[in-house]
Amino acid sequence: MHRADPEPERPDGQRERVEETVRPHREPPAPMPLRRAITSAVGPLLVALVIGTGFVAAYVGALHHPRPKDVPVGVVRGEQVAAGLLAAVRTQGRELKAVEYHSHADADRALDRRDVYAVLAGQTRTPGLTLTTASAAAPLAGELITRTLTIAAERTQVPLTVTDAVPVDPDDPRGVVPFYLAVGLVIGGYFGGIALSGQALGPPRTAPD
Repeated sequence: MHRADPEPERPDGQRERVEETVRPHREPPAPMPLRRAITSAVGPLLVALVIGTGFVAAYVGALHHPRPKDVPVGVVRGEQVAAGLLAAVRTQGRELKAVEYHSHADADRALDRRDVYAVLAGQTRTPGLTLTTASAAAPLAGELITRTLTIAAERTQVPLTVTDAVPVDPDDPRGVVPFYLAVGLVIGGYFGGIALSGQALGPPRTAPD
């Protein structure tokens, strides 16, 4: 039986040339055109610009010097002293707005539901008024109501007793922890979305040859 002669060994240089002729030669991927790169970056930059402008407008345009208007204060219908004090405050400005209820129980329930930020009611045994606030709902609104009605009561010489039914947390006296927590989560969500989109879409595709 005739055996095939073994293939003669080739020098290293000739072997490399043979392998080069067998393997297909691949050109390096062409870089992304400049116009396409700029176009793909315009969208995210516009989104970031709009979001940044919104934050700046919110803080600089509105939150740096807020002006309260029509802050609701509950009052029981028929209590002339409380209604008269709120009416006198209303003539000086639009910071507070009286909201009438049929009974003290209805006004207290409105305070628990945050329909109003305070309840101004008459005292049964002693002359004067009682202002019940809920500073935990809105510390700034509670301070505004207390300050405004205290000044008005002193001018009209009406005794005023202030009680806080739902006090604010002493560790967060301004009530800003939920706000900054929400801001941190929003900003973290932006960066997380960018990172996840980069992982999902992969590197940018190059232009075909």
